[in-house]
Amino acid sequence: ARRVGYGSAFALSAAFKRERGISPQEHRAAAPG
Repeated sequence: ARRVGYGSAFALSAAFKRERGISPQEHRAAAPG
């Protein structure tokens, strides 16, 4: 998370959820592979 400009995994998760409407965990579960 830090290398893409987020200070914590929590900040990354919050931003991700705001952008995508789902949590990173849900996105990973839905992603192929």
